[in-house]
Amino acid sequence: MKKIFILLFSLAALTSCSNDDENTPDGPDPLLGVWFISEVNNPFSDDGELNECNKRSSIEFKEDNSATTTFFDDASGECVSVTTSSTWSNLGDSKYEIDIPEFGLQQGRIDFNGSSSFQFNPSSVPGVSIIFIK
Repeated sequence: MKKIFILLFSLAALTSCSNDDENTPDGPDPLLGVWFISEVNNPFSDDGELNECNKRSSIEFKEDNSATTTFFDDASGECVSVTTSSTWSNLGDSKYEIDIPEFGLQQGRIDFNGSSSFQFNPSSVPGVSIIFIK
């Protein structure tokens, strides 16, 4: 489960805005900013609970189509983090593409719930979704 969680978190972290769509007539891409992982829905595993350490994990999507992911995990009772950098692009129609270290380009759908949360559904893992909050 831990490997799937890390993969899914990385997928979500690397999703987002394109060069042409970064400042649309409606304003900047709603994905811009810092988002925290809130929930992982994985019908393929019963071990989807996030602990308080995992919930500190975040993704920052920047206007220059770069992203910074900080993943927190419990290591022998201590909350430790790993930070990585990548890119993202908005493909239009709620589809985003993210360059994920060790996994390459990943595409998925993002559904926003107002300006304070979104659900990421990676195309490469149908049925799995990750919820992020601001």
